[in-house]
Amino acid sequence: NGPAGDVDVQQVHAETGVPLEELQALYVQGVLAQIPRDSNGILTSIGSATHMSESDCSPCLFWFKGSCAKGIRCKYCHFAHKGQKNKRIRPSKATRLKWREEQAAMGDQPIPDEDEDNYAVPDDFAVSLQTQPQPELMAPPKAPAGALPAILADQ
Repeated sequence: NGPAGDVDVQQVHAETGVPLEELQALYVQGVLAQIPRDSNGILTSIGSATHMSESDCSPCLFWFKGSCAKGIRCKYCHFAHKGQKNKRIRPSKATRLKWREEQAAMGDQPIPDEDEDNYAVPDDFAVSLQTQPQPELMAPPKAPAGALPAILADQ
């Protein structure tokens, strides 16, 4: 037993593939013993240690999608949270541009960017606006009897 409690660093290394030196440092700091295991007995993440105190716990969006590459090193929680919804991880801008270029090269319609307004306006829309009758301009409202115009009221 070391300062971190009853943790077998060799076993954690075999289980996670994290380098022994890194695990030994976490063990000496007492962090390794605080990393909880899930219901299947699998180590979660460093960030999961605060899961019981919901105010300090931040869920890992990548773990939720099944793609957190950091494993136990992740500073975010690897437990499901109440009300947590499956968020879509948006591809990078470079990836979206690459997809657009590939589709353009194949002659397909480009993938619209979510940041752009993609509202198709028919060609005859502007013409139809010009041919519609325009409403008469309204006269400004009349001031109540006895009221001074605003320019005179300030003097």
